[in-house]
Amino acid sequence: MTTTRRQLLQSTAAAVLGGAGACWFDVLRTHAAETLAQQPRRPYKSCIVLWTGGGISQLESFDPKPDGNEYARGPFGTIPTSVPGVRFSELLPRMAQQMHRIAVVRSMQTSVGVPSHGDGTRTMHRTDWFGDAPMRVVRPNMGSTISAALAPTGFRIPTHVVFGSTSEGDPIVGSSGFLGRQHAAMVVGDPTQALEGVRSLQAPQSLSDRLHLFEAMEQGFAQSRALHANSEAHRVAYRRAVDFMNSTELTAFDLDRVPDPVRSRYGKNDWGNGCLLAARLVEIGVPFVKVANTQRFGHFDTHDNHARRIRPLYPAMDAGAAALIEDLHQRGLLETTLVIIMGEFGRTPTINRGQGRDHHGKGWSLVMAGAGIKAGFVLGQTDAAANEVTERPVSAREFTATVCRALNIDPNLEFGARTGVRLTAETPNPQRMAAGDGIRLMPRSAAAPIAELFS
Repeated sequence: MTTTRRQLLQSTAAAVLGGAGACWFDVLRTHAAETLAQQPRRPYKSCIVLWTGGGISQLESFDPKPDGNEYARGPFGTIPTSVPGVRFSELLPRMAQQMHRIAVVRSMQTSVGVPSHGDGTRTMHRTDWFGDAPMRVVRPNMGSTISAALAPTGFRIPTHVVFGSTSEGDPIVGSSGFLGRQHAAMVVGDPTQALEGVRSLQAPQSLSDRLHLFEAMEQGFAQSRALHANSEAHRVAYRRAVDFMNSTELTAFDLDRVPDPVRSRYGKNDWGNGCLLAARLVEIGVPFVKVANTQRFGHFDTHDNHARRIRPLYPAMDAGAAALIEDLHQRGLLETTLVIIMGEFGRTPTINRGQGRDHHGKGWSLVMAGAGIKAGFVLGQTDAAANEVTERPVSAREFTATVCRALNIDPNLEFGARTGVRLTAETPNPQRMAAGDGIRLMPRSAAAPIAELFS
């Protein structure tokens, strides 16, 4: 039976939003605008991280230095943006036209030495999340934390999806830690194979049969060892997989449903496909999606031949990111979706012997947009040589606090140390005891959010 557009919207609303509608990217722009005008505002928020792994150069992107020395200036020119007085590198023409919808932080300061990729990645993904957790507890990453904080109870589709990586062990993905498997990332290495990858896990009936057997075994295990809460977390994760396999939301992973002109706007590459899928997933309610650059798309760690390597790479990144922000805005989703464009650090204002730029954590840039972030705004400044921050340095701790505020995440939320279950004032005492000591989502010593981004 063919599902009509109206039936699809109604079934999605009932399953995901409990009455608040959501548009699908397959619908023509005119129909989408008409539908959006008739739908109430969705009550939740989501986060999309566009991860420029390796470290994008601020000098050839969001903080060019046309008046700097020859090394800081580089071989590329600058262009005006949609905000008077703000200029980007000529390699980002489409993001330049989205400047009135984004905020650029030009004064990130996360390392005074030469940071490693591992240290930089952990700094941007884990700083202050569950900072008071005991040493014995494995702290979760950013995606799992946001999933645990925002996912509605009983949500039947994945709440944490990563495109472009390979496994949960990848540093880009990290671990769900003590929060459990229900908040672990669903990892999709190749966005073009996303739908087939999900379908090939198991046939739905086979999954259901395995689930019944799994539940029976888990119940026996839990009863014999008094580990009901941990077993329940496994059952929730497995049940969600079965429900997802049988859900209409599965079509959000199907790129064949997207009109060719839309796919072309994003770019028919791993990055563009990932950005397009991210937009589709937050539209059906997924709280956290990350798009990471693949080796096939290109790596931003340009220690050699910097100018030659970024000439095709940055415009491709630009296309996917700009299309994502534009589409979220047009569908009324940008006000409830926090978009972050960042890597683990920036790149040096000097050129090495291999004609490359090296790691630089003393002064670099990232982008934030949506979810209440002040649009058309530039925060901070680096010196003429792009070496040091001269105005409003921003730390990783302030960044984390800002993410919390933008997503309306209560920093005082507590989760059980043994179970990862969210604890509330109404949680019965026996369940609190089973969960173990509560761990705050943010430590009491956490930094304050960046107030200028919300004024």
